[in-house]
Amino acid sequence: PFIDEERPLAALHPTMKKWTQNELLCNARGLDDGYVFYHKNHPLSSETSFILNSGAEYVQKKFCLCDIEASRISCLFGFLRKPLSHELLDFDENSIVPLPATAS
Repeated sequence: PFIDEERPLAALHPTMKKWTQNELLCNARGLDDGYVFYHKNHPLSSETSFILNSGAEYVQKKFCLCDIEASRISCLFGFLRKPLSHELLDFDENSIVPLPATAS
């Protein structure tokens, strides 16, 4: 279905002044890409977690999701790179990202 982008954005913008820095970063675009978030039990999690531990290798270089079977199953395609230092949030493996206070 068609969504009029302007209506939800108009409703969202007044709440943004109450957002924390982390909430603003979660809703910001990267240098040339978007973000992919998936649960720790998602098939792509175990197949792509090496990117986070790769040192500097995948900061510029990108990993092609089409090279792994899990991307075909999940229908996610494209490229992944290691997040920049300001894009990483400190959560443990059981963390739940809470909704902003203005969303409740």
